[in-house]
Amino acid sequence: QKALLIISFFVVVYGFIFYYWPLTGWIMAFQNYKPKNGLLHSKFVGLDKFKFLFSDDVFIKVIRNTFCMGLLNLVTTTIMAILFAILLNEIRHKMVKKTVQTISYLPHFLSWYLMDGQPLKGDAALLLSETGEIWQLLAGKNEFGKDRMALSLLLNHLGVRTDVLNEDDVLDRLGEYRQLFVCDRNIRRVCVKPLCDWLKAGGTLIVGKDALSADEANAPIDFSEFEKSGKVLRIGFSSMKDYVLAAQQDGKAIYSKRVWPEEPRRQLAEVVKAAGIVPAVKTSDPLVEAQVVVSPHGRLLVVSNWRCEPTRVTVTGTALKRPIGLDIVYGCCQPLD
Repeated sequence: QKALLIISFFVVVYGFIFYYWPLTGWIMAFQNYKPKNGLLHSKFVGLDKFKFLFSDDVFIKVIRNTFCMGLLNLVTTTIMAILFAILLNEIRHKMVKKTVQTISYLPHFLSWYLMDGQPLKGDAALLLSETGEIWQLLAGKNEFGKDRMALSLLLNHLGVRTDVLNEDDVLDRLGEYRQLFVCDRNIRRVCVKPLCDWLKAGGTLIVGKDALSADEANAPIDFSEFEKSGKVLRIGFSSMKDYVLAAQQDGKAIYSKRVWPEEPRRQLAEVVKAAGIVPAVKTSDPLVEAQVVVSPHGRLLVVSNWRCEPTRVTVTGTALKRPIGLDIVYGCCQPLD
């Protein structure tokens, strides 16, 4: 029994460390938690967060939607699975039954094949600073996050595909891109030198108001270091937010039916041109997206129509040998090789 007790001891210790000790984090629900103060020194606020949650106008809707979707998913999948099994059992011909079983399982294997393809690298990079997100959270607002969202949507409407990079990527992967968009105010100070070196190597930095002005301790960063290192374009992203707000004037209008103003697109298009960004693939309609998926078996043009109505577009870009005209409803795929 001694050997079993020794083994059981380590199992109990493992369970305590990885299953019970993390539960102490629940205390954050009753605190005004701040990372710099930790669990032991953050201010205790009792049930204030729960009062705020339960008094929110959309709380009941969120709970209702969650339960409804979960219930629908449970009922639908269970009933359909039982119904399919019963129908399959009624098939007397063994070969037909095996064929149906095989076909029903095929989607599980198709996904392995489809993952073989990878989209083309983005035309530019967009920084998502975890440091900036933390400071925005502590300040109780998310202005720079809204700027980033609006900028990403507007670039997408211009046919500029962006890859999102975090601060670790700035240290490791920034050299893969020639242009970087930044909205966040805060960034880790260790990223400053790699950014300056990247600028000296020919990179172009496009920043919004107050971007890259403070580090992880909220201490000021000398922005002139970036300007001395290379090409920096300072633009305001307020028109980008106006782009989203203008299209939301009619609160009942869905994404595909909103009227997206042209002026913000024109303004950002000038910035994109000045930064030297040339889309690898774009369409003639801002609400129709195009992407090229590359695999060892060839290249595939994938087009998505967010207008949700029959549309004719022309797809162009450096990734294509010639312009391609397409008539689409919801989307389409077309081999390029």
